[in-house]
Amino acid sequence: MKDKEVYRNLLTALDQMKSDAAEYLDKKLWKEITLPQTYEELLLALSKDELQDISRHYGFRNISSLKKKDLVHYLFQQLPCQITQELKLMDEHRYLFLKQFVSENDKVFQAVLADDYDNKLVNYWRKTGLVLSGSSQGQRVLFMPSELQDVFQALDHEARHTVVRG
Repeated sequence: MKDKEVYRNLLTALDQMKSDAAEYLDKKLWKEITLPQTYEELLLALSKDELQDISRHYGFRNISSLKKKDLVHYLFQQLPCQITQELKLMDEHRYLFLKQFVSENDKVFQAVLADDYDNKLVNYWRKTGLVLSGSSQGQRVLFMPSELQDVFQALDHEARHTVVRG
């Protein structure tokens, strides 16, 4: 009888841990933001762990000892240069998803998300540093900083121009 009670208590504790972890992730992914902000300001709002995730995604080396502000400055300088390689490796579905951010005239295009949007996809976009997530005016949104939109537009135009000529 005691074993069953211990088992039930363990299951209850595990359920609570799962619920707490989901709540923590939810708060992290969807914290309140004010738009527009510069890309550097948006990077500063991320935790150092999140910045290091972005660094690892692009294979940046020997920067783990940087202070957060220096890491933000480094990423702010380097990420626009990395977009070309990232886009070359990206599947068509993800590429078209990014394209919607730059097809709007609004420099702070936001994709308002349904409540059941997959957090794994949100994490993927955040780790690339290309699209960030937050909550704006009570809605969950993904957004691409205007500095990256400009880089993407130039690369997309160049790619289309090359295809037309080729």
